[in-house]
Amino acid sequence: MVHSRSTRELMIVVKFAFAILTIGALIGPNPVDGQLVGGVFGARARDSFGGTKGFGAEAGVSLPMLPLEVFGAGTMFFPACAGCELKGWSLGVKFSVLPLPLLRPYLTFGRTWRDLEDPSNALILDDVGLFTGAGLEIRLPGFGIFAEGRYEFMTEDPDPNLDLRQWILRAGLMMRWGGLPL
Repeated sequence: MVHSRSTRELMIVVKFAFAILTIGALIGPNPVDGQLVGGVFGARARDSFGGTKGFGAEAGVSLPMLPLEVFGAGTMFFPACAGCELKGWSLGVKFSVLPLPLLRPYLTFGRTWRDLEDPSNALILDDVGLFTGAGLEIRLPGFGIFAEGRYEFMTEDPDPNLDLRQWILRAGLMMRWGGLPL
């Protein structure tokens, strides 16, 4: 039953992303080149375990003619409990709200997965959900500095004491290279 619910939620995200791409294409193309994007970031999960820090990496592609970027990211957190591991993965899009030459505010949304392992309690918790947020990137030639805040809506709630729904604050460096000519 959970698998079919996860599949339905994934299809909703895919359909929503396709609708955004279609609407963006109909509004009008932006004269930019698509690029490969990769970067590293520091992260802070504000709700889980009273707050925990981590780091991560992100890779994606900026699509030509649309103010849209598709990305995948992974994050490793360091919770306060001894021997615990909290890892996260996400797949999503960033939609530039106002593509200015230097400052790029954006909205982001997508799918997220969380994995919590606590050897002292023999607990292994996998959870999936959706995230949404906003951010700002300062773009310079070839790279950018970004900061974003997002909230993760996890779909399962097996134990109210181990709620993985959380605010995530991320900041880091993005590199841009290549280009897909129009």
